[in-house]
Order: sequence, then structure tokens, then C-alpha cells
Amino acid sequence: MRINKLLFILLSAALLSGVTKNALADNREGAFVLSPSIGPYLFDTNRGVKNNAMFNLGLGYDLTKNWGVEALAGTLHTSTKGLYSQNVIANLYSLDGVYHFSTNIPLQPYLLAGGGVLDFNSLPGETNTQANLNAGAGLEYFLGNSVAFRSDVRDIYTVANGKSDVLVNFGVSLLLGGRSTPAPSVAVSVAQADPCFDSKVVVRFANKSTTVDPIYKTELQQIVTCMQNNPNLKVNLDGYASSLSDAKRNLALSQQRADEVKHYLIDQAGVDSSRIVAQGFGEADNDAAKNVAGPACQTGTCESVVVSMFGK
Repeated sequence: MRINKLLFILLSAALLSGVTKNALADNREGAFVLSPSIGPYLFDTNRGVKNNAMFNLGLGYDLTKNWGVEALAGTLHTSTKGLYSQNVIANLYSLDGVYHFSTNIPLQPYLLAGGGVLDFNSLPGETNTQANLNAGAGLEYFLGNSVAFRSDVRDIYTVANGKSDVLVNFGVSLLLGGRSTPAPSVAVSVAQADPCFDSKVVVRFANKSTTVDPIYKTELQQIVTCMQNNPNLKVNLDGYASSLSDAKRNLALSQQRADEVKHYLIDQAGVDSSRIVAQGFGEADNDAAKNVAGPACQTGTCESVVVSMFGK
């Protein structure tokens, strides 16, 4: 009954704080997870020990996006109950397997189970070092790609004497390193149903500039992801310039812009340059060119590179 009430409170508080968020974040393969936390350790009533806060430090590793392992070390200072109380120091050490559920909101539930030892400096009527099994459930609420609030409830079952304690944890998870799980590749045979083949990005440039503005990083990253997931995908880069210079300079400027975007995609995607065709068209002074560039060309001027994709 005590565990059910704690789980209900924990789940309700986390859900109320997380349902309004839309940003996506998740655990990631290869990440080390550092988790400092604190929470009440509730001793089995038959132990005759007062409950107190336990300070914990967890170190985990995400084997995959969903599966991971975590080592936990915790300590607390308390005392025995009764008229002649005695100071007690308890140390908890455990190693758990962790399963993270994938969701489309920042709130990530997880389950854990494993074993370890509970070590007392001196506790009347009990051995100092006691092996235990534990199992529990928790929630992580991601504030970004590498930081999450976390809380969990664990049942700590001492094997030798059959006593069951409860640990409630509140802390943070700090993800270090790792990589995001790539989206699954799409076969060329169904390429026409792949939204990658319908994607088009227009990169606008300042007058006479060949520098790619950082505001296009997100859109270009989508192109990078498509290229990484579709080995047979190729990209056209059509560069344009305005009518402020002569035709020769416009042609050179539009080619430089196309080449600049090409270098960005090669650096980010790590793909063969043969998959990218970069061509400058100079001034977009005809209806056909303006139709290709779309909203990038207005009132006879065009300062852009149009990125479009196609299969073999």
C-alpha cells in the first residue's frame, strides 16, 4: 500500500509538469549518465530504524536508446528507535538494468531491476552486510538533449531476512556523449513515397555574400539526414544572384554560393561529393528560373541557392 501511494504521487506530479511540453528529447546510445539524487529511505518497520534521507550517486551507460545499466551508491545517517537509540550508518550499493520507454513528449518512463548490498556499520540483531534484490519504476523529464529531472521508487528486498525497504529518489540525469539513433533507411524502391524526395530548401544570401547564414542550419540538417539514410539520394544545388552586377560576376557569385552549400553538406553528412551537383546560373532573370527558386526570387532579384533532392 505504501509503495502504491508513492508511485501515484510521483506519476501525477511528473505528468502534470510534462503534458504541456512538445519538444522531443530522449536517451541515446553510447551515452554515459551521471545521476546525483536524494530522497527518503523508508526502512522495514521490523528493522527498528528511523527513516531518513539518503544521498545517492548513479553512473549509467545507455547500451541502446532503450536499454542501459546503472550503478548506484547511496549513504545515510540515522539511528535506531527506542529509548536507547544508537547511531546507524547505512550504505547502499546496487547494479541495475534499466529499460527506457520511448514517447513523443519529454516525459520518459523507465523500469529498473537488479541487486546489490545494504551495509550497516552496526545494527543490533542483524548482519552488517546484507545482499538484496531491487526493482522499481521512475520518470525522466527532459529539459534538453542532455539534462533531465528524474525520480523513481525502488523496493529493496533483503534476501537473508526477507525485509523490504523502499527508496524514493529525486535528482537529475546528465547525459555525456553518445549519439542519436538514426532514422531507419528507406529503400530506393519506395523512394517516391519518401518525403525526402519532395524536400526543397531555399538558402538566401545577403547582397554579394557567399556565407551560409546559421538560420538555415536546421533545414540543411534535414537534407543531411536524408542523405545519410538514403545512399542513392543525390542533391542539386542551383545558385542564383541578383542583377546588381554584370553577368560574368553574377555567374561566378552564384557558383560560389552553390559550392559553399555543397561544402557544408559534405562536411556535415560525410558523403561522396559525386552525390552533390552544384551549379551557378547567374542572375535569375527569366520566369523558369524564378519558378524553380520560388519565394527566394522577388521582383526580378534572386540571392539564393535552391537545394533539391532526387534518386538515381
